[in-house]
Amino acid sequence: MSIRLAQLREEQNVKQSEMANFTQSSVSKIEKRKDMKISTLIDYLDSLGMGLEIITYPKLAKTKKQEKVLLKV
Repeated sequence: MSIRLAQLREEQNVKQSEMANFTQSSVSKIEKRKDMKISTLIDYLDSLGMGLEIITYPKLAKTKKQEKVLLKV
């Protein structure tokens, strides 16, 4: 699993040094991580003006009817 945060930030035309509430070095460390706390991810995305939605679903389901929004911020 890879979280492509750097790609997302670059698509928003934001430099690491321009991220609100983070230093450039902390942004670099966050972007290299393979896992992180959800609260850190929410703060990172908030600095980009973006939100987060986490959806659960049964792995064997053939339709999206059983999807449930677990978190939306």
